[in-house]
Amino acid sequence: MLSLKTRFFLASFLTGALVLGFAVFLLARQREMRDLLTGALSRDIQAMNAAAEIKHDFVLYDDLIFRYLSTGDGELLAESAKVRERARLEMGRLETLSDSQTVRELLRDLRRESDDYSREIRRLIAAAPVPKIPGEKESILSVIRWAQQVPEHQRTVSLLSSKGRSFLVRVYSLCEKLVDLHRVKMEQLQKDLRAGLEEDRGVLLRGSTVVFAGTLFVSLFAALSVLLPLRDLQAGIAKVLSGDLNVEVTPRGADELGRVTQAFNSMTRSLKENQERLVRETITDELTGLNNFRYFQTVLGTEVDRARRYGKQLSILVVDIDHFKKYNDAHGHPMGNIVLKGVAAALKETLRTVDVLARYGGEEFVALLPETSKENAVRAAERLRDAVDACEFPGAETQPEGRVTVSIGGANFPDD
Repeated sequence: MLSLKTRFFLASFLTGALVLGFAVFLLARQREMRDLLTGALSRDIQAMNAAAEIKHDFVLYDDLIFRYLSTGDGELLAESAKVRERARLEMGRLETLSDSQTVRELLRDLRRESDDYSREIRRLIAAAPVPKIPGEKESILSVIRWAQQVPEHQRTVSLLSSKGRSFLVRVYSLCEKLVDLHRVKMEQLQKDLRAGLEEDRGVLLRGSTVVFAGTLFVSLFAALSVLLPLRDLQAGIAKVLSGDLNVEVTPRGADELGRVTQAFNSMTRSLKENQERLVRETITDELTGLNNFRYFQTVLGTEVDRARRYGKQLSILVVDIDHFKKYNDAHGHPMGNIVLKGVAAALKETLRTVDVLARYGGEEFVALLPETSKENAVRAAERLRDAVDACEFPGAETQPEGRVTVSIGGANFPDD
């Protein structure tokens, strides 16, 4: 059985373990949600932005090419090459950010369509007439004529680039699919986050309930392991205080309270034995072991009342050792004490168990015989005298009769 100190330590440890375990669980859930937010959600946002940036780059690239074909400005062609390279890098970054097989397939289609579109652009640049921009030294009339030719040239380019437009439409479509795909994924992720938060609230509520119930159970167990034994001890103490020493508290364990309970039981047994011993010493003659005359008087009053109430008879015999002073003078008080003890034993063995025998004082004894008539009392007296005559005592030959004898008188209730 665990000691109280160990029990309370374990109760504290289990309570702390429950709280710590729940805290670790909550931290793990928070870390998981944080990783989801900083990882998957951030990655999806970057991927969606990359897909949108790819579409924007292709829109810008097409516009730069169209303006170059319309104006013949070489800076526009150089800028379009940079935009095309940036789109290629964005596609590589999108592939890195995405772990979806669908995204990878769309990216392969996008690269293929963009390559077809680039080839068509190169073919268009090679085939379409590119107007020469007037120099700074040319006349204003040349500039005006060039400006008048631009709309016509743009219509010619538009007609020539119809195939390229179809490639570009497919490129736009693929970019929009990538954007939509990541948008849907991000929205689903947000739904999962909300569901996770709802689930966490439920887990928090259930976990708090479990932790509270576990803590309450551990606390109640520790408290009851102390309170129940204390209650038993308190009930036992109350009985002892009321005068009942016949109380025995059953120990509930071998801990400190169990040992206190055992000590309490030992104390009550000791008190009971001491009380019985004190009672015996109070009502018993120290020399002969018979009842003393004080006890005899108490019993006599009770038995007379009972005999009167129920109409019963009651007899008393008084026994006196003959010439006892002569024996004491001849042999001394120690030898006289031996005679007293021997006569007391003979009288006790001869009487009934319901009879009350006591030492009256000196060499005299008194016997109370309940429900005994005068005739039966005389017979009992003869048996007592014979029992003493049959005893052998050292030095009895010096007595007048040559042996130790007794004289017996009696009385009867209600006759006397």
